[in-house]
Amino acid sequence: MGIRRALLAITAMLVLISQPGAAFAECADLPSLEDALRAAPVAFVGEITSAGLDTDEAVVSVQWIWKGPDLSPVMTLQTPSATTLSGEPGFRFRSGTKYIVFLDDTQRPYEVSECSGTRRYRGDGQAIPPDLQLVAGAAEGRAPGAPAGDATASGGIGWAYIAIGMILVVASIALAVRAYVRSRRSRPASERLKRRIPAVNSLQSSRRTAGNRRTDRLRGRSKR
Repeated sequence: MGIRRALLAITAMLVLISQPGAAFAECADLPSLEDALRAAPVAFVGEITSAGLDTDEAVVSVQWIWKGPDLSPVMTLQTPSATTLSGEPGFRFRSGTKYIVFLDDTQRPYEVSECSGTRRYRGDGQAIPPDLQLVAGAAEGRAPGAPAGDATASGGIGWAYIAIGMILVVASIALAVRAYVRSRRSRPASERLKRRIPAVNSLQSSRRTAGNRRTDRLRGRSKR
């Protein structure tokens, strides 16, 4: 019995080895967009222009880069029918469909696994969802040909606008305070005196009234 079980185990192992994709038929859990974006060194939105069932390649038109270095406007993705170099099943694309693609490497061959988080994408791809902007490091994707970190690229425009807006607000407040202080200092002395005269007159009137009351009291006492 022991020998028979050992033979069965060896046979099963040989079957798995002869069929590399059998042990990785599908992913247990597809990562969320946030987890996939955090893990992948490269992420972009693009439309598949060529893909077939009889090939392990797909041609994609890169539209907006969310993360990673600059990419060519047209790229060839490897989608092995068995498994990728990382041991995960390849992803199957459909021609004419837009995807958010996550790559495990910045160098060729650009393999896309089923477990990478790659999926169909219904948005335009330029505006990165607010809950993903912190992970992506940008508010918008950048077009191919714009280097990463370039503030003039579309991927950095959103943050650049925010920074410029904050600077303008602070500068406006500073100018308003400065203008107010200058206006206070540049008022003529006559105007300042005019504002003080009513207060001085009021004080003098109060003092006169108090003096008259004291005089009346003294006169009343002297008559007694």
